[in-house]
Amino acid sequence: MNEDLKSPGIEQAMVFDWVANISEKQEVGEMPREILKEVEKSFGANFEIGEVAKESLKGYSEKQVFEGMKEVWGEKYEEYKKWINEDFIPNYEKQIGKELPALVKQKDSTSLTLPSGRKDSGMKQFLIVLTRKAAGTISDEDFKSDIETRIKNGVAWSEGRKDDRVRIKVPTAEKPILIGSFPKEFPVKAFEWLKNNT
Repeated sequence: MNEDLKSPGIEQAMVFDWVANISEKQEVGEMPREILKEVEKSFGANFEIGEVAKESLKGYSEKQVFEGMKEVWGEKYEEYKKWINEDFIPNYEKQIGKELPALVKQKDSTSLTLPSGRKDSGMKQFLIVLTRKAAGTISDEDFKSDIETRIKNGVAWSEGRKDDRVRIKVPTAEKPILIGSFPKEFPVKAFEWLKNNT
């Protein structure tokens, strides 16, 4: 391989193009795990982690992966979540003139579903799933399904096609559910934030 192709700038450009394509087409193309891993490392990720953290990254929910995310990203993971809630969401909602959808939760004593109030779940999962791909703890098929469902559902919601959103089977629920989504603009904005806050 040409040495120039191993430079962080070339790899970052490849990954940024890949992320832009996800935003534009709502499709996940091919991206070698090692290249994604190197770019995440250039953003501050550390994949030299302990066994407990590695096992954690095999999980699905934010609670399950917390130890792994904390070891890989350190304080940057908390800063990323803060950026989503204090910067991206309010600015995006102001720009489009409506609120992003909140997750719903099943109420224990009735069949009612109530908003959880959390609008950031899909956006947090974006970095979680990217980290899991780089760490090799999620299959390419599950990675593709997760990201494409989240972004396609986000686009359907923003275009007023709420009923077109799809439910998928996840490890933490018995039946297929509507998972947290994100707007099509989010992946590029998230990667810009990760790069600029190294």
